Amino acid sequence: MLALGQAQADGNAIVDCNYQILLRNRSLAERAHAMGIGLAVYTVNEPSAAAALVERGVRRLTTNEVERLLKWAVDVE
Repeated sequence: MLALGQAQADGNAIVDCNYQILLRNRSLAERAHAMGIGLAVYTVNEPSAAAALVERGVRRLTTNEVERLLKWAVDVE
């Protein structure tokens, strides 16, 4: 929660965290969005995890499987 408060105080920051944190605790993503804070996550290699994160409002994903996730992104459009 400290990171969210610091990001909000900055006014021009995002919070970048391990994607598993947001999958385990949906309320963190909801709280960040309510505070107007963008989220980024690392290292998402599975399309199913990417889909769950996008559903939670995450728009910045770091991956080791760029082609795989790009294909997934095109397929879901």
